Amino acid sequence: MVVGGGVVGLTTALALAERGQRITVLEAGEPGMESSWAGGGIVSPVPPWRYPERINQLVVRSRHLFPSMAERLHALSDVDIEYLHSGLLLSGTLPEEGRDWLSQAGVVVEWGQAGDFESALANPTEAVALLPEVTQVRNSRLVRALALALPQLGVEIQRFKVARLKVSQAGRVQGVVGVDGAQINADQVVVASGAWADQVLAASGLSTIGLRPVRGQMLLFKQAPGVLRHIVNTGEGYLIPRADGHILVGSTVEEVGFDRRPSQAGHDRLLAFAQRHVPVLSAANLICHWAGLRPGATRSLPVVGPSPEVDGLWLNLAHFRNGVGLAPACAELLVAMMNGQPAEPALQLTPQADQ
Repeated sequence: MVVGGGVVGLTTALALAERGQRITVLEAGEPGMESSWAGGGIVSPVPPWRYPERINQLVVRSRHLFPSMAERLHALSDVDIEYLHSGLLLSGTLPEEGRDWLSQAGVVVEWGQAGDFESALANPTEAVALLPEVTQVRNSRLVRALALALPQLGVEIQRFKVARLKVSQAGRVQGVVGVDGAQINADQVVVASGAWADQVLAASGLSTIGLRPVRGQMLLFKQAPGVLRHIVNTGEGYLIPRADGHILVGSTVEEVGFDRRPSQAGHDRLLAFAQRHVPVLSAANLICHWAGLRPGATRSLPVVGPSPEVDGLWLNLAHFRNGVGLAPACAELLVAMMNGQPAEPALQLTPQADQ
């Protein structure tokens, strides 16, 4: 059983189903319609030097996994997830730590001026760095493809709001209990419910991860293809060109609890940012403004592996702003552990895990 129907939970279910497991995914609402739908789909930490090296390694692994996943999902769902090698253009004044990382990390970097890569940017002479290997996926299509494909593999996706885990006196997981008291049994349970996971763990009498909701707001502009060719990050925000020309602008980072309502202040901030850096957007049609709740965490690495407290309980949590980019690699790792491979110390829920 997988608790949580976002991209992390759904990719975990996919990896398990492809190993021949019988899987049920439990999701309180529509699959993938929380943080997974609301994000940008950049398959890279942004900027990468502010994240632990293990995060960057996992994202690189996801980039290796995404092409075959995209083909598999298209065959099962007839949905193109638009996995694109659009590259990441880093503009703005790069800090010294960023320049050091780019020169030492072994990644491909192209240096130049903004106008060499993107004619629509406001300052064509600004020094920039392009990471051409960075990819993106249209996350709304990804979660739709997963939700359509999984039943073809025998996975049941059930609308069910989990209140707590069902644990035996011997300390083994037995399933879940819903908010209405209904129970569903399972031999093994994976908790992958993002910002809501601590509520389930606490109600089950277990240690929490330190998760909290962090709101992110986004804008979407309608444009013809080619206005931007690369993802652009300025240090203040980012712009993501989709295959059809739409440009996604993000994002805010707000500590407002479980309030997912977009705000006028967030709208105004993102609009001013977009028009300042890409002036043609001043005349573009703004077609959507939304917000989602990321699973923020006090730790810098995700929690992927067995629960130290309950046998048969597994965790795939704390991905914060990199859920889409980490999901395939973390699912692969978790399923390997569930099939007897050694747990990875860096991702375990231990006092030493975040040092």
